Amino acid sequence: MRAAIGCALAVASTLACDRAPRSPESPAPPSTLATAPSVALPQDVVALLAARGRGVRPYGTSRGEVGVVADVASSEWRRVVDELQRAAGLGVTAYAADEPTGATVRVALVRVDDPLEPLRFAGTSGTRPGLDADELITRVRAWDASFGVSLKGASDRWLAIKPVFRVPPDVLAAEAAELCEPQPGVLASDDVAAAIERDDLLSCRLR
Repeated sequence: MRAAIGCALAVASTLACDRAPRSPESPAPPSTLATAPSVALPQDVVALLAARGRGVRPYGTSRGEVGVVADVASSEWRRVVDELQRAAGLGVTAYAADEPTGATVRVALVRVDDPLEPLRFAGTSGTRPGLDADELITRVRAWDASFGVSLKGASDRWLAIKPVFRVPPDVLAAEAAELCEPQPGVLASDDVAAAIERDDLLSCRLR
């Protein structure tokens, strides 16, 4: 009887620990994160993120824990995101979770049903009424249907997308003009198009 009671207490204790909330910023070994039921990410891809960045830790959003995140040098974020996206299997994606304005950028590796879901995780939206994450996803999905795009970055007021198929940069610049703030030193749509041509990326801070 005592053994049964002890076992029951041990099970209850284990369940309580599993349900205890974890801080999104708490470091944890990649192997632990990769096998945690709440994350369910491929261990080899988590290990790749750990090799390219530092401080791999759970990534929590308003929707709960959705994956892992690590700090990557701002100069390297695109290369790392591209590499992780190539390595990730179905239902997993990577993206920059910060606008690259500082020395480092958080790169997130998350499980998703929709490759545009990170816009919801980040709550990406503009300042004008109606431009919330759902409306933004509708706009970006229309771009994807027209010329193909790949989401590379998403934060609260910023997104970065790469054209998948060859499209005239001025077309994408014109599409984005309504949504994006003018960038420092970029005063005309022709200049935005030139930036897209140079970087093969639309980096957009939302109005």
